[in-house]
Amino acid sequence: MRRVRPMLTSEVTRHETGPLSGYPTMTKENMTPATWAPLSNADFNRTIIDRGIDLTDLTCLPISTGWFGESEESRRLIKVQCYSMKGIANFYMRPIKGLTVLLDMDTKEVIHIVDQGKNIPIPKAADTDYRFSALNTQQLRLKKPDILGATRGPEFCHRGRAFGPVGKLGISL
Repeated sequence: MRRVRPMLTSEVTRHETGPLSGYPTMTKENMTPATWAPLSNADFNRTIIDRGIDLTDLTCLPISTGWFGESEESRRLIKVQCYSMKGIANFYMRPIKGLTVLLDMDTKEVIHIVDQGKNIPIPKAADTDYRFSALNTQQLRLKKPDILGATRGPEFCHRGRAFGPVGKLGISL
């Protein structure tokens, strides 16, 4: 859309619209129902159960809006990726690879399920908890903080356009 307005007046003299359509960005109000919408599809639920994942241990997130071909004509579609939350603090560590759901954001209808990873194992939850409270503090040895700065003088120098470590450019300090 383009509007033309002379600089000295507040009047719009010409209003043009193009043939392309556009959609608003995804909001929290769009995102929240999109996380649960795949569970309303029996085929989706079946593929999750066939992978040995309990539906109560599942979380799904919309990952990308965009143009997904002719099926999107006059619809807002989004891809949804799912993860297993079983035994883990950070579900991003356990993605369900090869499974992507194409979802209509307005109707919450599952348009298409891409299920190409039934043989891709889901990463194990063991030893993935990064929280300090979960660390074995008996084995944890804290390092001394790194010292910022050159304690023995400059470590790099330049001669003309050349820049490099001291001594390599024929310069010594």
